[in-house]
Amino acid sequence: MKTGKKFWPAALVLGVTIGLFFPAPARSGPKKWDLRLILKASGRYQIIDQGLTTNGDYAFTLTWEGTMEEDADDFRLVQGEERLLDWEAHEVSSATSIRDILATADFPKKPSFQYFYVLKEGPCFQIVFGLEGFAIPVHPSLEHVTLDLPRTAGGNILFSDIDYEAHVKQGTNALNFSSELILGRAVEQTFAWTWRHQRWLPTRDQILFFLNDHKATAKVFIRPQDSCL
Repeated sequence: MKTGKKFWPAALVLGVTIGLFFPAPARSGPKKWDLRLILKASGRYQIIDQGLTTNGDYAFTLTWEGTMEEDADDFRLVQGEERLLDWEAHEVSSATSIRDILATADFPKKPSFQYFYVLKEGPCFQIVFGLEGFAIPVHPSLEHVTLDLPRTAGGNILFSDIDYEAHVKQGTNALNFSSELILGRAVEQTFAWTWRHQRWLPTRDQILFFLNDHKATAKVFIRPQDSCL
C-alpha cells in the first residue's frame, strides 16, 4: 500500500527555519532603579565616670535617595543624596559644677552615613550602610567614648571595634533582597531591630561604664525606572 507524502505549510517551515538560526531574545529586566531608604532611629546612653553619671537620648530620621544601576554581575549606586529630616538630642549630667542639661543645638555633630552601598551575592543583593558615631559625653569631660549608631549587617567589620551583630537583641538588620524580585515591579520592605551594648573601659584612674542602646527602622523603596507601577 502506498503512503502519501505529507506537505507542511511553507509559512510553518519558514518559521521553524528562522527560529533555528535566530533564537528569540532573552527577556531582560530594567537596568536602573530608583532607590530610597528612610531610617528612623531613637536611642539612649549612659556614662558613669569617677562617680559622675551622664545620661543622653536622641532621635532622628535620615534618608538616602538615588539610582541603582546594573553593572555586569553587580549593582552600583549613583546620584545619591542624603538628608537629615529631623534630629533631636538631650544630655544630662550629675556634675553640679557644669550646666546640667544640654539640648540639640549643643551637640556639635549630627547623624550621617559613613558608608552606603549595595553588595550582590549570587541571586540576592544586600543594602549595606553605617552611620558615623560621635564623641560623648558632650559635656566637658576628661574621658570620651564613641556613640554607636545604627548599621546594617555586612559592613561592621571594617568600621567598628565591636561586633555589632552580636548585640542585635531583636529583629534583623540584614537588608536582603532577591534580584528577581525587583525585575519589572516596585518593591517596598521594612526592616526593624533593637540593639544594646554595655562595657567597662579602662581610664587613667579607674574603670568607665558605658551603656548604649537604640531602636532602628529602615524602610526601603525600589522602583524600576521604566515601570509605571
